[in-house]
Amino acid sequence: MFKNRSLNNFARYALIISVISISFLFSPRPGPDEDICAKYMPLGTHAGFMLNCDAAVFCMSAAEPAMLLDSGAVRQSRPLYVLAATAIGFPIQAVLGRLNVPIFHALGDRGTPYIGYYIAYVLMNIALLMLTLYLFEYIIKKLTGNDINKWLLYAFSMFLVSNQLTKAFFWTAHQQFFAMFTPLFTIYLYLMIQEKGWALQNKRIGWLSFMTGILMLCYGNFAPMFACIQVAAWSTNRKIAIPAIIKNTVLFLLPSLSWVAICTIKNGHYYNSEIEKFHQLMWIPASLHMSFSQFCSMFFGLIIAYLKTFAEPSFFIFAAIVLAMITKSTKSFQKQALYPFYISFLVYFLFLFVLGYYKQRLTFTLFPFLICILLLQVNSIKSIRNKPYIFYLIVLGWHLYNVLSYGPFD
Repeated sequence: MFKNRSLNNFARYALIISVISISFLFSPRPGPDEDICAKYMPLGTHAGFMLNCDAAVFCMSAAEPAMLLDSGAVRQSRPLYVLAATAIGFPIQAVLGRLNVPIFHALGDRGTPYIGYYIAYVLMNIALLMLTLYLFEYIIKKLTGNDINKWLLYAFSMFLVSNQLTKAFFWTAHQQFFAMFTPLFTIYLYLMIQEKGWALQNKRIGWLSFMTGILMLCYGNFAPMFACIQVAAWSTNRKIAIPAIIKNTVLFLLPSLSWVAICTIKNGHYYNSEIEKFHQLMWIPASLHMSFSQFCSMFFGLIIAYLKTFAEPSFFIFAAIVLAMITKSTKSFQKQALYPFYISFLVYFLFLFVLGYYKQRLTFTLFPFLICILLLQVNSIKSIRNKPYIFYLIVLGWHLYNVLSYGPFD
């Protein structure tokens, strides 16, 4: 029975991802004067997808992973994801590498040398989306004691697939889908720490910290996940001392520091494109070096810039606030179930702000928290939880808006 249920879930998620991702192929193409970091790849007259400007470097690095050690290698700060593409793409490349597929010529200047690795990245996009949906269902069922309208669950899961990240990045080589996966993985670990008593086992929290540090070599969003792990452990076991937190921090930093040492020994320099090209985090020391007043001025200016990226998530934030007011008097609603979401949302919110580099696609990292909160709130209101068709109409409208709207393209 469990196997059949897993197969049904897999088929259902595959169908959701397939229908939504294919429909995005028919979205409006960018205008000729659009300044974007992507190239539109037509598939006939009415369809096409965006090939992100980073795709070629991703594929070249996967094909020749030794490039990651070169001085100034763009993907040097995130080697693990590239190596995963190498492992997956190598056998695909061996089979398909000699095919002459014109659409892949844009990936490089040597014919079609990277088709296998490109496909590997798209497969990893699919895998991250599938894992996101599995985590979403597990978390919701866990917190509701399996008391959830399944059709309501499926409707809300579509929000996690139909969004601007899928529209701009599903069909290209990139790592943007970690933005959807890491928040729910954070909540999953938060709940495990609370339920399994992991906070009472210092070694387990240490191992979690170390493994999170390894995953940092894939994507930067694992940094706030590490912070949430420490908060979850401390909130469960207040006896955790500062030396234990320091030890966990060292374990978290160890993989990255080791990689930095390897790159420095190899070529005398470690290159982090997020810092050197986009100046993430550097606004803090740079402004403080000038003066404290300059820091304050930049701080408030960045708040405004940051909040401007909340255009689309603001609708879901407003809905969560309204539902919070409605469920305030609902006895059946266990508000403590939302605490992990509130805490994790705050940690990720602050992390994204401190970066100093703002894009709507980065702000969408907060989106999975909002979808979970909304579903838990809706599920507690009996008058609407048994009317899932309302939310299918909403998600249909949301998806049509995403498909038919102009952009985003990168």
